[in-house]
Amino acid sequence: ITIIPDEVGDEFQYCEKTFNADKPNILHIGTRPHKNLTRTIKALKGIKCQLRIVGVVENSDIELMSANNISYTIVHNLSDEQLIQEYKNADIINFPSYHEGFGMPIIEGQAIGRLVITSDMDPMKSVAGDGAIYCNPYNIASIHEAYIKGITDSCCREKAIKSGLENVKKYRLARITEEYLKLYKSL
Repeated sequence: ITIIPDEVGDEFQYCEKTFNADKPNILHIGTRPHKNLTRTIKALKGIKCQLRIVGVVENSDIELMSANNISYTIVHNLSDEQLIQEYKNADIINFPSYHEGFGMPIIEGQAIGRLVITSDMDPMKSVAGDGAIYCNPYNIASIHEAYIKGITDSCCREKAIKSGLENVKKYRLARITEEYLKLYKSL
């Protein structure tokens, strides 16, 4: 078996942004149960931030955000250009999923140059490499600690972003094309 990963498009390019440590914009993409929005909301309790959710949100999660005094906005049905702009506007890409086939928001966020917070399990861990801060997606305290670390520890944050920019190189089209060509030649 040969595994060749998905590629990240050239439209996802580094975009400089000063990290807003006072009130970071946390981008959460997807609202299916495995995307872990409910635990995310609980983990953000007490953290001053702006939660930006891409997807259709259940009323129970809206009520939970209100009960926990979390500032939030919700968008859905975005064009590709609008989604890329969401990444650029974000300070943190939030991806504490507990089940994925790959995890495109990880490498898309890394390509833009944003801090990625994701699950300490595969495939997220193997996709993100050293370019993320990890949490246990089943543990609210672990997710909370990852946010605190990412927001307050600028050295850790910058190291993760720099490693993410390096990591994403292996997901660019030229590299993926090489992998397919190598496989084809070996057959």
